[in-house]
Amino acid sequence: DKNAPTVENAKTALRKHAERIAADPRTNSVFAYAQDLFRALETDQLTLSDLRQTSQSVYGDLILARADRFRTQHQSAASLHDRLNALAGQGWEHFKSAVETPLGGVVFTAHPTFALSPSIRSTFAAHVSMNTASSAQALRDAVQEDGRAWSKSISLLGEHEEAQDTITNAQSALTAYAKRVLDVARRAFPDQWRTLQLSVPTLASWVGYDLDGRTDIHWSQSFALRLQEKAVQLSRYVTELRELSDAANGDTKQALNALGEKLEAAAALTEAEAEIFSEDLTQPDNLVRAANQLTTIQPDRIVSAQPIIDTLTTLAASESDDVLARDLLALAAKVDALNLG
Repeated sequence: DKNAPTVENAKTALRKHAERIAADPRTNSVFAYAQDLFRALETDQLTLSDLRQTSQSVYGDLILARADRFRTQHQSAASLHDRLNALAGQGWEHFKSAVETPLGGVVFTAHPTFALSPSIRSTFAAHVSMNTASSAQALRDAVQEDGRAWSKSISLLGEHEEAQDTITNAQSALTAYAKRVLDVARRAFPDQWRTLQLSVPTLASWVGYDLDGRTDIHWSQSFALRLQEKAVQLSRYVTELRELSDAANGDTKQALNALGEKLEAAAALTEAEAEIFSEDLTQPDNLVRAANQLTTIQPDRIVSAQPIIDTLTTLAASESDDVLARDLLALAAKVDALNLG
């Protein structure tokens, strides 16, 4: 629209208003320009559609610039492979100390849920990865969408689900990182690499637990979400153990199958407990049932990840297949970092 103010129009107006600062230090050029726009709306020189066109154009430029910065940030990072090889070049003790030292962790929040809708976030990620004219246009088109319905649909469970989806993706990155470290160690230190107690970053989220300033989270929801996370994490381990078992033979295969069955039973129990805590615990009968379920000794309940880690590292030490041993140690490192979810 020819009436819609352009970015250059806005910059010119802001500079003009800023010239008054010398005479009036209290001048706010942004507020003054906003007043100009309101007057233009009142006198029908502008419409809300004109302003929307301008704001969407600016938004499109800014989110594309944000994607470019994001891409550049990651492209400019030193190659992990090169860094690991450099560490290995400094000898076993230096390498061992570096990769066994805890790296800290990542805690995911739900704030991105409020900033961008899922469709914009996925389109943003696609453009960061692809960086083509079509991906850029798709991102511009995505930010044109009316997000009011999405904003109204945001809920605690939706926030939690998105945070957990992000953690799932991050866990895949942990596995890839662990395997890369072990591959370098295997080549550089063929007689010692299986003794590594690799440390990978921890992953967590406070969504569903941070009650500060919120009144929509009942304590029982925090219990239910925590149990759901445990059940999901145990199920993830079961899936990975089955994949490892498919590549194994003999005693290793038998041990992996037994461990998988144990974790599968624990996951089923934990899922059932999560369902109990998802009920209305303001009702006395439900509360008593939940308390009894969680405090009664259950043969299928798992409360420590250490036996899982011990089994995996023991199997890796005696495994003749280097690739399978690597994968066993990578899973052990992940379990050590993530525990039971």
